[in-house]
Amino acid sequence: MGAKLGNLQSIPEEQANQQPLSKKLKTSHEGSMVFNFTKAGRKELQTKLDHCIMKLICVAGLVPHVLDSLEWKEFMSIANPKYSITSSDAFEEKIIPDEAAFVCKQVMEILQKEKNLTLTFDGNSTQKPQSVYTACDNKSS
Repeated sequence: MGAKLGNLQSIPEEQANQQPLSKKLKTSHEGSMVFNFTKAGRKELQTKLDHCIMKLICVAGLVPHVLDSLEWKEFMSIANPKYSITSSDAFEEKIIPDEAAFVCKQVMEILQKEKNLTLTFDGNSTQKPQSVYTACDNKSS
């Protein structure tokens, strides 16, 4: 789950998949098609699609500038006319850095619970003149 997706207030996916479509549309306001066309529904759609596109960029290697092409805009307008196309600049300057910070925070929270951590690097130089070799945390509690 991504940084922005954790904040969405929608029906849990497991619960949504258990009900037949006809029942989902009749049960609650949040589970109805009416909800999907509200401002909150459009924002949820925007966030989910932006997250999927961010994964295409970061995991599958999609070049961000493709998002500014006429072909991408045509594809997205046909695939989902309700989606407001997000520019490559927004992905490069906001969405991807926010997700990277979120993932880094999550990793640090997990690692802080561990003991006797050892991280090794091959000694290559960083962008600064110092090289990075090994970092250890051998605290005993």
